Amino acid sequence: MLRISIKKAIHLAYGIQNAGFEVVHQQFFDTVLVKVSPVDADSFKAHSESLNYNFGYDGEYIRLAVDETHSQRDIEEVISLFNLQVKVRHFLIYGLVFLQNYNDRLEI
Repeated sequence: MLRISIKKAIHLAYGIQNAGFEVVHQQFFDTVLVKVSPVDADSFKAHSESLNYNFGYDGEYIRLAVDETHSQRDIEEVISLFNLQVKVRHFLIYGLVFLQNYNDRLEI
């Protein structure tokens, strides 16, 4: 069962890296530690907890533990949370740029 947990952790880590987040360790046991910005951490925590996911949070780090009870679908859902976080971040950035440009036009 331990090998299954390690394989799931590796799959989870690669999915999170592919979403653009920094995975702190490159060797895994059953826990993946992800470094994020404080804004991403707060946003991710609010969204994941609303979906009944319980991860460990420590400032700019998110800790995700995997074991044999987690299905492949569970892993994919967690990866999708990180992909969604990227979309939220882009939406906020582009929204702020749009508002700044809009305000600049109003001052003309």
